[in-house]
Amino acid sequence: MLKHKINSKISSMAKRRLLFIIGDHLSGKSKGVQGYLEERFGDYWKNYYIDMGLYLQKEISQEQIDTYSIFPEEFEYDSVKLISQLINNKQEELLVIDHCDWLFAENQTEWLKILMSETEVNRTIIVIVPEEYSELVPTHSYSVIYWGGGSQ
Repeated sequence: MLKHKINSKISSMAKRRLLFIIGDHLSGKSKGVQGYLEERFGDYWKNYYIDMGLYLQKEISQEQIDTYSIFPEEFEYDSVKLISQLINNKQEELLVIDHCDWLFAENQTEWLKILMSETEVNRTIIVIVPEEYSELVPTHSYSVIYWGGGSQ
């Protein structure tokens, strides 16, 4: 099960406590990670889980989205700022970031550098990555679980 693989990977990490879980859409990545969080933190598991799609939707106005369609480079700057703000406002030692499709679809990777820096010192971060964006993450330098679903 995915939660056992997560536990194994996290317990074997020294520095660079960033874990990418890569797999197809609807393969059970989110559900498996949520199960891991529920098992570890009980009713407080949602404090550790960030739905990046919902967060961006809440934080970015339609006017900004319209601007990004004309000046896409502004999205990269704003996304880095938003991720920094989010990370700074969270105190949990473990964070799961899910539904990053919008960031990946726009080929945004600068925000990953913030996560990389954060995991060098302070905390463990798990990023759930759809298979089609796997080439955008530094899998050679960080821990990875390739998930195909089921009881893998």
